[in-house]
Amino acid sequence: MTLAKIFRNHMVLQRGLPIRIFGEGSGTVTVTLAGRTGSADADGGWLIELSPMEAGGPYTLTAESAGETVVISDVMVGEVLLCAGQSNMQFKMHEGITPPAEYSDDPMLRIFASQRPEKADKITPESGWVCCGKENVADWSALAYHMGVRLRRQLGCAVGMVVAVQGASAIQSWIDETLFAGTPLDLPESEWGYDRTHPVWKSWNGNGFLYHYTLEPIIPYTVGGVVWYQGESNSNPGEAPLYGDLLELMIADWRKKFRNESLPFVLVELADFSSSEAWKMIQASQRAAQDKIPHVITVKCADICEVGEIHPPTKWKLAERIVETINKEWYQ
Repeated sequence: MTLAKIFRNHMVLQRGLPIRIFGEGSGTVTVTLAGRTGSADADGGWLIELSPMEAGGPYTLTAESAGETVVISDVMVGEVLLCAGQSNMQFKMHEGITPPAEYSDDPMLRIFASQRPEKADKITPESGWVCCGKENVADWSALAYHMGVRLRRQLGCAVGMVVAVQGASAIQSWIDETLFAGTPLDLPESEWGYDRTHPVWKSWNGNGFLYHYTLEPIIPYTVGGVVWYQGESNSNPGEAPLYGDLLELMIADWRKKFRNESLPFVLVELADFSSSEAWKMIQASQRAAQDKIPHVITVKCADICEVGEIHPPTKWKLAERIVETINKEWYQ
């Protein structure tokens, strides 16, 4: 019996929604958490759903099967966000301009980083859930960190940031390829943009690659919402006209896979790095999504980001805007 890698010591489970525990194995698996117990007969994969809990902890989660026991300690129930996208979501704290002296020590703010093709990260799935401390903040996603700090301040409960990122990634890589194979959204390789044909980046930009490699290992972990910061790698004449439809397809599928048809999304509208028609088309699709798709909010960053910066370093400004927005839309 094994649990998915996201189930480790110090994990944060989503408050107020069914809690899903899953893994692989055979035979009967029984999970116990804070007086709640669930069982499933495993035949390869297994999933157990426990009833919702209020914010609290720490708790101990126990999984048992055929005389084998796995114990996970320091489990908190609080608010969990999935932070996904390409390099602007991947952008690390040490790449920005926040001095280390201002880094937080907060054991109730925690991060889990899903696997990605590039292996340069210090925080990986093998790290498990990492509690925020001055010694590790430099390697956090800057936007995830700054959002987490502000959410902790506003919500007062444990906050978990699940990060699924890959720089220079196109949206097609984040969508189950079976959903658009053979459709007009499935562009031939001859029409792919630069990022998808780059000798290195091409390896993770095939249709569905990051969906399977980075996202699927954490599905269907219960999250309270998604923050999506992506689009730069689709800002080319061939792909930009399709971006709105691809975004709609991705959101619908992620909601289905995470078993929450109203899972809220925040989309970050790209900053004004380029004045090309393709770039403007991506921005327009991001703005339009909040009117076309229920429970979607688009957050503008052009007016608070440095002009001409494809990777604006002042991520705390954007984090403040996102948290202010979701506090009004999600938590009130």
